[in-house]
Amino acid sequence: FSSRRRHTRLSGDWSSDVCSSDLTSACEFKLKEDDTYEIIGHEGFIGNDVITEGWVQLPSEYNGKKVTSIGTNVFWGSKNITGMIIPEGITSIGTRAFYGCEKLVNIKIPKSVTTVLEEAFENTPWLEAKRTADPLVVVNNILIDGKSAKGNVTIPNGVTYISEGSFKKNNNITSVTMPSSVKTIGNNAFDSCKALNKVVLSDNITSIGIGAFYRCAFSEIKLPLSLKKIQEFTFGECVNLKEIDIPNGVQEIKDGAFDYCTGLTSVNISNSVKDRKSTRLNSSHHSISYAVFCLKK
Repeated sequence: FSSRRRHTRLSGDWSSDVCSSDLTSACEFKLKEDDTYEIIGHEGFIGNDVITEGWVQLPSEYNGKKVTSIGTNVFWGSKNITGMIIPEGITSIGTRAFYGCEKLVNIKIPKSVTTVLEEAFENTPWLEAKRTADPLVVVNNILIDGKSAKGNVTIPNGVTYISEGSFKKNNNITSVTMPSSVKTIGNNAFDSCKALNKVVLSDNITSIGIGAFYRCAFSEIKLPLSLKKIQEFTFGECVNLKEIDIPNGVQEIKDGAFDYCTGLTSVNISNSVKDRKSTRLNSSHHSISYAVFCLKK
């Protein structure tokens, strides 16, 4: 593989010209169903094999088509990259895409990015600096990390998406309050936050991801009318949860949604739940599916 060096003028935090490596010729690409490309790779091969040290410029187009996503593990463990320029048009940054990039201190993230998946920037100097400045790291109204947060957490107004795994295994948070701007909670967002005993959800949430509140400590939670679906293991092993009301608007409850909630004694299920095949709910209004709740005996 080879790369080209070019000067790029950056705005915002960087006002001077930066000499960056254009990795178009070094990247691997996968054509997606929407006729755009995703950058794919194998755990840091791009950074370690091509870049000696410095900035990286990712491509915005390939073969005349737009590049819209960075795949899983693409730069995992890249040892030499110090700065990353993600071009306008990229909408998604994949799971652990830059995990363990030990010299990565600067990243230019365009406004087009709307999805940042789990641990995308974990174990990088860039993320550590962000945590030091504010334990709630927000990019483009996406809360991408809260693992250093403590005590009572108030999600900033304007945040629309709480990213996958953003608080995962944070045993130092005790409560979370969300503003009405929050619409989506990603998979495993609060997974195994074992001291989390109070959650106030946004009244505009439409989607709560798989395992989002798995093994949390709260005894009650009010689900908003805006919620459409309860995913697998969303509240799994919330052993202190005593009662739950499934509001009008929820059309589907996936298997294992309340897996091993051993303290659950009261469940009210709305008639709005239409997909009874996947939840194995019968026609009774208040029936409880073993597959959904899977209560230990």
